[in-house]
Amino acid sequence: MSTVEIETSPTGTPVLLDRRLRREPVVDLSRTATRTVPPRRTSRMGVEVTVSSTPSITLSGPIDLARTEELRRSLWSASRGGALPLTVELGAVSYLGSAGIQVLYDFVEEMTAMGRTLRLWFRRTAPPGTRCG
Repeated sequence: MSTVEIETSPTGTPVLLDRRLRREPVVDLSRTATRTVPPRRTSRMGVEVTVSSTPSITLSGPIDLARTEELRRSLWSASRGGALPLTVELGAVSYLGSAGIQVLYDFVEEMTAMGRTLRLWFRRTAPPGTRCG
């Protein structure tokens, strides 16, 4: 490494590692693709939490690999770390990928192991024409 910078702060310890290249990178612009990539639709997963003695969470939009960490955090937050039973409403989900299914499965297993109740609710509210509608 050319340089290493370490800072300590109350929120954490960021580390910057910098390495200088020994030679200039060679980029042949005549060989690069000029194809235009269409813009991706950036639908966001919606999360609405109802706070009560038996909380519920309503999910909407696509749930895929890019949104699994947000889903995991939302489930644990809504159930107060698994301390409360939880109802998960999935009717407005437009796409549920295998990564989302895995997060839900893991959450069910962990809640069951702790003796907590988890209810998955599939009331069809997804728009017609979507993969779940």
